[in-house]
Amino acid sequence: VRTGGTQFDGVIGHHYLTGQDPVRAIAYLQRAAQHQRSMYDMEAAVATLEACLLTLVDIPDGELPSVRREELALEFLSQLVRLRVLTGDLQQAIENATKADNWQEAKTATARRNRAVVSMWRGWAMMRLGRYAEAQAAFAPVTELLEGAEDAELTLQAATGTASTMDKLGEAREATRLIAAAITVYETSPRRGADGDVHLSAAYRVL
Repeated sequence: VRTGGTQFDGVIGHHYLTGQDPVRAIAYLQRAAQHQRSMYDMEAAVATLEACLLTLVDIPDGELPSVRREELALEFLSQLVRLRVLTGDLQQAIENATKADNWQEAKTATARRNRAVVSMWRGWAMMRLGRYAEAQAAFAPVTELLEGAEDAELTLQAATGTASTMDKLGEAREATRLIAAAITVYETSPRRGADGDVHLSAAYRVL
């Protein structure tokens, strides 16, 4: 099964939408969004992810289990919120993140991780808008959601955000303790992603 996206996947996905085959459409639209992100076409990727969310609604219950539907919805929302923050569309990122609050039934590791990603990027959106207390509240549940997932990279990113908000709120000493502990855990983790050095550098800048 091909997993990498190409420039043709969006066209194929919309072809299946026209033919009222949302199951096939969503598979191609997912790959299209992946390709668009790899080509740094963020506007197109955002539009495709929004199409994925709309398509998800059209898939009959008998063709997509409710848990998997929720996992996919959270996955699309997590990617969408991240792209909105990276492109500076902060208010829309927060609005997209709020939609994830409607998907709270699935307890799978995949669903929990995607909720964590949404919450973390909601925090960064709030942070950039200067809404520090709200940002801190958004970062707060990330560690719990990732419990047992051994996702050291995402945990470090969330700790960096939390420490940054604490510093802005006048809790500099506690922020330093928090980020120092997070860095220690991350540096001893055997599972470090390709962007690990970038996230580690960001964490050190908070110290």
